[in-house]
Amino acid sequence: MTLMPVQHGRAIPVATSRRGRSLAVVMNLLRTTQRMWPALGRARILGRAVMAIAAVSCFCAESAGYTVSVTVRDASSSAIQGAYVWVDVTTPKWARTDSGGMASVTNVQRKSQLVVARHPERGSMPPLHAYINSDTNFTVTLPPRVSHRIASYNVRGYGSFYSSQVIPLAKMFWEIQPDVVMLQECPSNAAFSIATFASRHLPGYTTSYSYIGGPVRNGILSFHPIISTASYKTNGTYRDLYTALIPLPGGQQVRFMSAHFASGDSASEAARRDLEAAFIGSVASGMYAQGQLCWLGMDANDDPADPECASDVHGILTNRCTALVELEPADDLGSLCTYPSWQSRLDFLAPARDLAALVTYQHILRTETMTSRPAWLASGDSAAASDHRMLYADMALIPEPAAVLALLAVACAVRRSRYTWQRRA
Repeated sequence: MTLMPVQHGRAIPVATSRRGRSLAVVMNLLRTTQRMWPALGRARILGRAVMAIAAVSCFCAESAGYTVSVTVRDASSSAIQGAYVWVDVTTPKWARTDSGGMASVTNVQRKSQLVVARHPERGSMPPLHAYINSDTNFTVTLPPRVSHRIASYNVRGYGSFYSSQVIPLAKMFWEIQPDVVMLQECPSNAAFSIATFASRHLPGYTTSYSYIGGPVRNGILSFHPIISTASYKTNGTYRDLYTALIPLPGGQQVRFMSAHFASGDSASEAARRDLEAAFIGSVASGMYAQGQLCWLGMDANDDPADPECASDVHGILTNRCTALVELEPADDLGSLCTYPSWQSRLDFLAPARDLAALVTYQHILRTETMTSRPAWLASGDSAAASDHRMLYADMALIPEPAAVLALLAVACAVRRSRYTWQRRA
């Protein structure tokens, strides 16, 4: 019997006797395998190389991404120039619209993406959630701006942000899209400050934060320019009252103030909170007396509904500055809780009386209690972002001085005409 093993495509005859056939067959198979092994090794290497090249090609094709073009218009279908377009909350990319209202964002990956369009003066739209698997065009309409959105938020940046909280934190801002946020616990780490976070995840925002307060500092985040900042502190307080003067669309300048009161249950810590409340109330009262419109956002570390709380932050604050009005935002289930770990209400928004009259809506963002949560938000996102919850209020546009004077002129003219008619009668 003749066996014909194959080596490199060549037939090699092998002759064996009947007695040694089995042993010879085995030995020849071993020798043939030994001779063919280098070729098989080279084939395996070649196969792996082909697979690697294919994988790299797929990766490069995926990395190249797609282009998302967004056209931004107003309610009358006119193009809006200068609007910010954000895409992808995980690794944000952005562009601004040109004179035709068009912005193109490149290198967008194949997956479900968030798309946001907003303009400092012309308003914003709710986030658009879409699956991107090709070059895509959207046309969005910004509804007329009828209010400003003001928020207060303790972002739990003790020293620095945790890597696990960065994306959930960005989601909170993308969902609410506030105009101004009064921040507490801004991280002190210069390598990842609140300014670094905003530059990476919140295109178009301006930030400013205090250098007082150790690893947790007060700050301001604004979608509008910050004209100036000022820090107020007195003996016996841990942190300062950090303020920023910001012009809102319409021309009115408002002073936004961020405060973070001392924490702790001891008598000395309660006394420190009372001291801070008296000081902040006096500063706010002085601003209001000078005609300065203001908002206060604070982590008070004092729940007015807690009978065991030894401090009286809210009573002292409103007594020192009767112009401040504490709002009462609630979540979707009606709860006032802003610190779920203790089921406590520790965070507050307090505008000056004139501005409180313009508040049209107030709310606490808690993804765990949302009744109509968007698909791109997870129930645990609020908890992953911070141990506190963001609270915010919508304030109707502040009447411009010119408009107020015009109304007064009309009222005077009407009154004058009535007086003249009565005299003639």
